[in-house]
Formats: sequence, structure tokens, C-alpha cells
Amino acid sequence: MAIEFPLFSSLAPELRCQIWRDALPEPTGPTLYFYRNRGCWRPRQLTEADHGYIAGNGELNVGFDFRTDLLGDDNQFQVPLVLVNREARDIALTWLQEQGIKTRPQKQGECLFARPFNPSLDVLYVTDEKWEDFCFEAADRLFEPDLHGRSVDLQSDLMRIAIPEALFYQTDLMSWLPDVERWFEHLRVLFVVMGSQPNDTFGPWRWELQGVEAGAFLWNKEKEEFEYEPGSGVLGDEALLKKIGEAARNGLRDELITCGLKSLEIRPVFTNYRSPTMASQNAQCDQFAVLPIRMPPLPSFPHSAVHEVRIRQNTPKIPTENDSRSLFMKNIPADSTEPHFRAVFTSLVGAGRFETIFFDDEEGKRVLPVDPAQATNMRTIARKRKMMDVEAEEREREEQATRLPRIWTRQLHRSSGTAVVLLADEKSVHLVLKAIAKAQKSKKYPVWGENLADQVPDLGSSWISTHLQLSRVDKSATQAAVHAFFNAFNRKEKAAVELAKRLRNEPDEDGFVTVTRGGRAAPASRNEAEEAKQRMIDKAAKKKSELSNFYRFQLREQRKKEQARLLRRFQEEKRKVNAMRERHGKFKPET
Repeated sequence: MAIEFPLFSSLAPELRCQIWRDALPEPTGPTLYFYRNRGCWRPRQLTEADHGYIAGNGELNVGFDFRTDLLGDDNQFQVPLVLVNREARDIALTWLQEQGIKTRPQKQGECLFARPFNPSLDVLYVTDEKWEDFCFEAADRLFEPDLHGRSVDLQSDLMRIAIPEALFYQTDLMSWLPDVERWFEHLRVLFVVMGSQPNDTFGPWRWELQGVEAGAFLWNKEKEEFEYEPGSGVLGDEALLKKIGEAARNGLRDELITCGLKSLEIRPVFTNYRSPTMASQNAQCDQFAVLPIRMPPLPSFPHSAVHEVRIRQNTPKIPTENDSRSLFMKNIPADSTEPHFRAVFTSLVGAGRFETIFFDDEEGKRVLPVDPAQATNMRTIARKRKMMDVEAEEREREEQATRLPRIWTRQLHRSSGTAVVLLADEKSVHLVLKAIAKAQKSKKYPVWGENLADQVPDLGSSWISTHLQLSRVDKSATQAAVHAFFNAFNRKEKAAVELAKRLRNEPDEDGFVTVTRGGRAAPASRNEAEEAKQRMIDKAAKKKSELSNFYRFQLREQRKKEQARLLRRFQEEKRKVNAMRERHGKFKPET
């Protein structure tokens, strides 16, 4: 049944345009393009603007290019907005031009859109039947009459290829890979497609890679060995990775040493088929694992349903010490509790792995703080003077006393809420992600609310009835909580005022008195001001003395001043002796 909104045309143009833009599909990730037949290597005449052109060679300037535009339209999707109205069509065509997408007219006036091969993003998939053609097409083409014996300039932007898992385990065929690098100078990544293989019999289609960042085997030229580097996700078990590593060493190690290849990455991946009409919302959840939870039937709705929770490793903007052993979840059920998720994770990986869970709308985060800073506007003073904290136990008792009685036995969460699960260790995170992937394959989903016993109060009519009863709170208990809150508030407010008053009476080290907002207070005494001034003079003298006699010229000047002082003192003493002789006559020592 179609949904109509007749007032859409009455909206503001800016709002309508934003709605059209939000309806556009998301840009795709790494996409597979199929190598179907020979014919991608093509010669062409070089021009002066091309790399490798040699002036004076004339027709000898021949380029030999691998044409990725001849691979086919394997990245296809539909954009129905081009057929809605003129406004939506203009926005859709602008977006298609920005994405570099080409139009393919279809029957009955429809349009199919395809994005050309992007060497820095897309991957060329070569089946085992086409592997020989892919490896030897360039060499065979150079032996044809029009190119035989001629020097050509190779041009290829291909950076990544993908092959089936069965082909990777054939050591005799994989020994050809180092020779392929001679034709594709930028080729550095080899994807090994595990499990079911993609095929080009569907149409229109789009095959995307999953697990690209899960981990890779990197070739170390100095050690002449493949080294495994774990990634950000979980792809398979240790036995699978060990098998891939042994195949890489047996089939490629000797050939890589012989040809001297500097770098090569081998990444095991899976593929996912995407229809061109799929909603773009699914593309936004590629980085999340989907945890299906089976909702049991209820008397009000006697049907079972599956609720999907998106889950991934927690990577907050501000890192914490527990990020490596925590998981981030979104789209949690509205009636979620800690016992519910403890039972879910116990069914996945067993008991002892789940530690606790933090919901984004926990009630504890909304408790009114007993802080009078807003009432007294003393934030600036609080930053300058560190106040003494109350003891932890006393503060906890104070917070408990200021809380009002609870009127709900169980808290509900907002729709599409989020939470962070804290597990026992980092290994538990990988075990949970593996268990989720296994549950999706076996279709054995955890049941919501199973094995809870009486840990969680029931919802429904009993929950509402209990709420109505708890809403009639005890008057004395409520009054005691209110009095405790205001007593704590008044005490802290009085402490803040006393601090401000003390600051008004204490001059700083420069002799100035802090000006604060409040009533009039007596200024600092003259003695305190004189002491502050003397401290300032002593500080300046100390700073000046620390810089004296630091440089060589200062030492020379100091010696000159000392010599001049001694000379002046000698002259003064000489004048005193002469004056005494004139007054008392010639001095005769006693015999």
C-alpha cells in the first residue's frame, strides 16, 4: 500500500531538497568487477602529454594499457528519484555526476546506473577458469604481429585483485602471481574469497567485500616470510587463518624471494550480493554485526518476532582503558535490563564472560547534583581555589538521603537506544562476535527473557498497578528527602560564600586583592599590603640575581667593577693617611 503525503509540495524548498538528498543511496564500498575475457590490454599511440613519450620517435611511441573501462558494468544500482519530478530529478542527476556514475537506458523508459571501475577502491575478481588468461594475456598480446618486437610503455592502475579460495590452495597456479606483477606495477593486495563464490549470472548486481579490515598476511622482504597482522574485525577461526598462511608460504614464498617483490598483502574476505534496489540503510550497518534476538509470543500478541541488535567493538571518541573488552550496541529493546543481556550473552558464550552493561539513558545520570554553584555564580572562584572534598562515605550517604522515593519498579528505554557491554577480557569480545556469526548461520537465536527466573519485575498491568501504588509515597519520607537536599545545598552555599569572603580579605603575592561579587567587606590591612609588597621586591631581586654572572661578558664586567672598587677604596685610604699626617705631623714608631 503506497503512502501519500499531499502536503509535501507545501513544504519549504530547502526542506524538500534535503528530503530528496536523504533518499539517495549511500556510496558503495569495495566492489567486485569480473574478469570475463581477454581484450583488456590495448595498444595506443602516445602523445606529448603522456608519460613515457620520447620526442623524435614518432610512431615508435606506443603505449600498452590495461583498460578497466572494458571490464563491464558490475556496480549497478537504481535511483528512482530521476523519475519522480523535475526537482527530484535535478538533485539525483547532480549526485550521479558527483559520484562519476554513468546512465544506462533500459526498456519502458527506466534507467540503470553503473559506476565505472575505481582502481583505488574496487577489486578485480578472477575465477580459476580465467586465471591463465589473466596471467598471460599481456605477454601473448605483445607477440601478435602489430606489436611483435616493438618497445611499449606499460600503463596499469590495477591495485587489488581477488581470487577464489580453491585457486589460492593450488601452489602450481599461484606460482604465476609474481610474474603478473611485471605487467601490473601497482598490484599489492590479493583478496582470497572464502566460502560461496560470486558469479555474474545475476543481473543487475553488485558484489561487495566483507571483512576487508579483519586481518592480513604481509610479506616481509627482510625476513623473507609472511607475517600475520590482526585487524579491526573477526573473520574466521584460527584453523582457517593457519591454513591460508601455510598456503601462502608454500605457493608464493620461493617465487617472491626470486623476483624480489617488496610488498604483498593477502587478505581473506567474504562477499555479499547486493540488489540495486536495496535500501541504503543496510550499507550504513556494514561495520556492525547483527545480533538477532527472538522475541517470545505474548498474550497481547501471540506471534514470535526477531529483533535485530547492531553490535561492534566499542571505539569512543575519548579512549578508555576498558575499550578493548567492551562492545557497543544500538537498537536495543525498550524493556532491556542487565539480567536480560546477561542471559543473552550466557547463551552465546557461556557464563562468566558478561560483567555489566551501561545504558545511555540510565537513571543515575539524571540525578540532580547537590551543588549550589549555579545559585552563587562562584564558578570562577572554584577554578582558582581547590575546595576540600567530603569523605566518600559521607557523600554517598548524603546522596542517598537526598533522593526521592522510587515510583517505578522497572525502567524502560527509548526506542533505538544504545548501550555499552563490559566483558571479562579482550578474548571474550572475539568469542561473542564469532558466536553471533555462528548463530546467524545456524538460525538458533537467543530467546529474549529466557532463564531469568524472578530477577526482573513483570511489565503490563501489574507494572502499572505497582506504579500507581508507589506514586502515593509516604509524606514523612518525601519530606525528609527534601529537607536533606536543601540542608546539603545550604551548607555548600554557605561554604562558597565563606570562601569568597576569605578571598576578598587576602591579597595575592603582588599586593592586589581579588575583586568578587558580593557585599562590601573591609579591605586588606596596611601591614598585609606592606608584607605583600616586600615579597614582591624580594622575588624580583631573586630573579635578577639568578641571571647575573651567567654570560662571559658579565663575568668580565664584574671583574672590572671589582678592580675599580678596590682602586677607589685604595685611593680613599691613601687620602685618609695623608690627612692624618698633616694633622699630627710625621709619624714615629715606638722603639
